[in-house]
Amino acid sequence: LGPCGAGKTALFHRLRFGRVVPSVSSMTTATASCALPRAGGSGTRAVAFADVPGSGRLRQQLLTQTAGAAALVCVLDGTQLIVQAKEAAGVLYDVLASEALAERPPPLLLAVNKCDAAGAANPAAARRALEVEIQRVRMARTTMGDTSEKLKRVRGIADDSAGPFNFDQLGCAFECASVSAVRPELGPLHSFVNAHVR
Repeated sequence: LGPCGAGKTALFHRLRFGRVVPSVSSMTTATASCALPRAGGSGTRAVAFADVPGSGRLRQQLLTQTAGAAALVCVLDGTQLIVQAKEAAGVLYDVLASEALAERPPPLLLAVNKCDAAGAANPAAARRALEVEIQRVRMARTTMGDTSEKLKRVRGIADDSAGPFNFDQLGCAFECASVSAVRPELGPLHSFVNAHVR
């Protein structure tokens, strides 16, 4: 999951076909069973992946797919960090505040794509930028909720009782790593999936 243009479909094709396939922004969810190297390099194993469109108009597809996910991978274009972090913050907030995931979010990997490109953000910078943007979304959504006078228990990503947002507040396994579908640099993605998806 992640914003449009982050490289989600390129990564999905790299996992599925072992190469980058020319693609455009997806309008429907694509699913496939992909062969991933096992931890320790002893063969491969099949893992089901879903590539969910980043368009806000298709947010319902995203919420449907993530409700039953064993793990989430949020992809950002590391060469467009400011714009991508703003878009990704809204996407992640919607997903992690949903009824299905607010109480028990699955493990989350923040995959900073295009690490092969000059000037790409490093994982620490991407994490900081996304935490700032999620805090802004949280404040905006909480304020909107207050003005509509809806009383409901705030949980998960929406709970601001611990102060400004950081990923440690989610209570789930969280990792942040550089990846590239072009190079390919998918070791951190493979490790994350092997550690968290049975």
